[in-house]
Amino acid sequence: LTPEEKLLRAIFGEKASDVKDSSLRVPNGVSGTVIDVQIFTRDGVKKDKRALEIENMQLKKAKKDLTEEFKIFES
Repeated sequence: LTPEEKLLRAIFGEKASDVKDSSLRVPNGVSGTVIDVQIFTRDGVKKDKRALEIENMQLKKAKKDLTEEFKIFES
């Protein structure tokens, strides 16, 4: 087990056994800009403040995009 997995197991017990790190990584020395971050939560688990903020921002953007598309379609 990696140190991260050991810590998760110590905190959450057996519930942390099916957690996997799907982070994308680049080699050292490569520079760039982060253009998107996605937070995934399990169904039935309470979302934290940051996850709710991101979800609300995505909903607002989707509503704005739909409104703009309807305006284009109507004209």
